[in-house]
Amino acid sequence: MQNFNNKHPLITIISSSILLGLSLISSMLLLIITLIKFSRTTNYAMITSLALILATLFIYSSFEIVSISLKLTGAAKVMDIISSCLLYLYTTTIYIAVFIGFHLSVLGWIGFGLSLALLVFNVLFTCLCYHQQKILFSVTNILFFIYSLLSLLNLRISTLSTILSIIVLISFNVIIIIRQFEYTKLLETILFTFATTLWLITLLIF
Repeated sequence: MQNFNNKHPLITIISSSILLGLSLISSMLLLIITLIKFSRTTNYAMITSLALILATLFIYSSFEIVSISLKLTGAAKVMDIISSCLLYLYTTTIYIAVFIGFHLSVLGWIGFGLSLALLVFNVLFTCLCYHQQKILFSVTNILFFIYSLLSLLNLRISTLSTILSIIVLISFNVIIIIRQFEYTKLLETILFTFATTLWLITLLIF
């Protein structure tokens, strides 16, 4: 317990919970605004994707706040596993929203299938090999990120939107990887808040 407290001091737990709560409120407001924007179009695929992002964001953030508050209890490991799986689900909806930009072309369908396969892999890996085989886990996610990056560069969107989307994908990939190593919860929460906010701003610009 002493080592665990050193990794997650009380001030970090409190700060992370507050920041994540504020992030949830602001992100949901931005998502609602984005949904209203796309509801005026015929892009039903993006509307569906945004609805999934909204749902998974609420579920993950709410559960993560509870998980952080229980960091110093015996339920920490189980809560961390469930929280990680919910993060993978949320990240998958982000990737799917990117691939929908291809209007489900060949690259879009491949990306859609790979994102679902990666979700299954990450969930099984986390449940069966909790914080083990870190290199395999990291390499798999990095390879998928490279594919996502190459796909993103083929989208017919503005240079600014492309740059912002790349930063978002990098941020989420870093978040997923650092969960397997020693890290500060506050750093992960800051990255999550930054990536989610930037992604929603990108959608508003898109």
